[in-house]
Amino acid sequence: LDIEGITKDRIYIQDLLLVGKQGPILFIKDCEIGLSLKKAFKDGWRSTVTSVKVRGGELLSPQPLSFDLDVRNAGITKDGAQRLDLEYRLNSGPFFQLLEAESISGKANVKVGTSGVRMDLTGRPVKGMAPKGQGSGSGPFVALDGWRAHLDIKGLKGTLNGTIDVELKGLGVFLGGKNRLFSMPISRGHLVISKASRKGPYRLNGNFLARGLEVSTLPIDAVRFEWQGTPSKIILKGRLEASSVMDQSLSIRGEFLDLMGPAPSSFSLEVPEQVVSLKDLGEISEALKGLETGGHFSASIEGGGPTIHFNATSTLKGWHLDLASQDIHVKGISSQLRFMLDGGQLIFPPSQPVEVEEVAIGKVKARDIGLRWSAFFEPELRILLERLKASWAKGHIYIHDLYLPPEGGEIKGIIFCDRLNLGDALSQFGLSRVYGEGVVSGKIPFVISNDGLSIHDGVLSSQPGKGGSIRIGAGNIISGQIPKGNPLYSQLQFASLALEDFRYDWVNIFVDMKGDAMMVRIQLDGMPQKRLPFSYNPATGGLKREEGGGGGIRQKMRIDINISLPVNQLFMLRQGLKKEFGK
Repeated sequence: LDIEGITKDRIYIQDLLLVGKQGPILFIKDCEIGLSLKKAFKDGWRSTVTSVKVRGGELLSPQPLSFDLDVRNAGITKDGAQRLDLEYRLNSGPFFQLLEAESISGKANVKVGTSGVRMDLTGRPVKGMAPKGQGSGSGPFVALDGWRAHLDIKGLKGTLNGTIDVELKGLGVFLGGKNRLFSMPISRGHLVISKASRKGPYRLNGNFLARGLEVSTLPIDAVRFEWQGTPSKIILKGRLEASSVMDQSLSIRGEFLDLMGPAPSSFSLEVPEQVVSLKDLGEISEALKGLETGGHFSASIEGGGPTIHFNATSTLKGWHLDLASQDIHVKGISSQLRFMLDGGQLIFPPSQPVEVEEVAIGKVKARDIGLRWSAFFEPELRILLERLKASWAKGHIYIHDLYLPPEGGEIKGIIFCDRLNLGDALSQFGLSRVYGEGVVSGKIPFVISNDGLSIHDGVLSSQPGKGGSIRIGAGNIISGQIPKGNPLYSQLQFASLALEDFRYDWVNIFVDMKGDAMMVRIQLDGMPQKRLPFSYNPATGGLKREEGGGGGIRQKMRIDINISLPVNQLFMLRQGLKKEFGK
């Protein structure tokens, strides 16, 4: 005791364990408490806590959480309330499986009186070396720049009435690497807590608003929620507001159960089936300018338990996609995306199906498309197209085991073609008025990169011993640009007339690339169905057309047809992939 009547003491506590009826609750490795004992002439001596320093604190129940605390500037206000400034650091906890940070730190200003509690709280993740598995693309994580909150609760003994306001900055959820699920720059929540009597239940109601929401790269103007209930059951209603891209709002409903009870808490959210229309998606990317899509959409998510756990499903029915400027139309898309989070691991069940009624790109049309895909992390998110099957040119095409690599990679695969109708395939490749019987099969290797589509050494052939027929009506197209005086003119006329009704014994189709153009070379071996009005000219060694009737040539021959298609321009691949590859 010094001459001014004040003492300053320290209490040191080590290995403090707090145990409740259900078991251990709190463990503190080291605790230092600063005291001030002051002489009060009317009331005798008064002792107040001036500081508290906690190191190695561990909250054991209901969820494990390690922390350090520093309480400073503690004292008594003029109205008799206890005030203090607090600095905290959270070193581990269940949410650290998702937050890309070494720890979480923040400050709080607290005032506790007989009438209630007031607290202002700020915090932010401490960036640094991410916990193992985070930031490397091996699983989902939450990005968060910081938060602030204000708590004001009145009536601690009997009735209770209070509010909690929270603001989050830079909240985003990523599915590994740069695969953003959604983000919102600013979001605000408001919660009202009330209790009518000492034994009465707590009542909770409030709202949540986030503006500038983006789901992947899709801009949404705002999302709103309202909730009410008790800690044992909270009912939630909300909606995604209409935006410049989405014509209408989407309703959301859900519930939270057992938030403060002994049983593990749980939750469920649902977007009931609704018709969604997305217009010009040029706001997402210049490469998608003019793209419109829509259909029936629904989604659900449910989870809970002692660890972070949920199952989610989103469903598309009768979806369509149209890009009129490029003559691209897709209709009848149906799919169900399923994924789950178990602890900090995001899991996609294998072999998830997608079905499409028809894809039309100009004259090229494929129908009855079915595919199955899987997704996994190694360490970045990868998608495996397990199997694709489609009906095309009265036959079928297949693709197996196609990996969609992370940013900057190439997509390599092989299209297996089974019994394609020759005439139908050629007509879709750009030859007009083509009819034919007979089929071809084979394979076409391809590579898709940021330079577009590349095809090399593709071969389709007829089945040995089984020929067919072909009729190409627009034969003048083949020779239309050759002058009549050129010796080649009569030869090309001969070939054109032969192809108007040609019976082949075998056919080979070679597919390759030259620059941005796909080169299709067709070899036909057979003979015309009728005699052609030509004769052999010994003087020139060429063919001469006979204007009169009779005679003519009908013999075995081989005809080569060369077609050049600007496939990257046709499929918008070069423009789109240059800007979007890797996103």
